[in-house]
Amino acid sequence: MSEQSDRPLHHPYGPSRWPGLCVCPNYTPGGADSEYTARGRAIHLAVETGTFDGLNEEDRETAMWMCGELDRMTQGIVFEQEVPTEIVNDDAPPEVIGVYGTCDATWPCEDGSRAVVDLKGFSKIGLADYRAQLAGYCLGLPVPSNGVFRCHVFHGGSRKVESFDLTLDVCFYYASLVACAIANPCEPCH
Repeated sequence: MSEQSDRPLHHPYGPSRWPGLCVCPNYTPGGADSEYTARGRAIHLAVETGTFDGLNEEDRETAMWMCGELDRMTQGIVFEQEVPTEIVNDDAPPEVIGVYGTCDATWPCEDGSRAVVDLKGFSKIGLADYRAQLAGYCLGLPVPSNGVFRCHVFHGGSRKVESFDLTLDVCFYYASLVACAIANPCEPCH
C-alpha cells in the first residue's frame, strides 16, 4: 500500500481550510456531509470524467459550464485533473511542510507560468477570497520556470471565473499565516 493511500483523504490543515485559518486561527469547516458537499463532489466528478449522468439540471449546467471554461482556457493543451499536492518546499514554514491536498486542474503555460484551477460548485464571485487555498495548492506543485502561478477559481454559483497571479513569495506569505494559526490556535495572527 502506498504512503498516500494510508493517510486520511483530507489533511487537517489542507489548503481548502487555509482561507478560514487566515481569518480565524480556530477555524473549523462545517457541513462535510451536507447535501451541497455531495452535490459539489458530483459536479467535480462530472467535470473530471465528462459524464453528467445522475446530476440534476442545475448541477449538469454548472458542470458543463466548467468543462467549457476548461476547454476555452486550455485550447487543446493536455492538462491534469485531481492532482495530489504536498508541500515539500524547504522554504515553507515548518508547520505546513507535509500538508497535502488535491488541485482540481493544472497545466504548464507557454509563457513559463503554471495554471492552477479550483472548482467551486455553488460559490459566487466576490463572496470569499480563495487566494490562500490556491497558494496551498501552488506550494505543492512544480515551481513554474517564470515563478508565476496563474490561478483560476471557477464560481459555479455565478458562472464566472476569478483569475489572479500568485508568486512563490505570496504563497509563502499565506503559508506563514496558516503556520501561525497552527502554532497559536487561540491567538490572532495578524
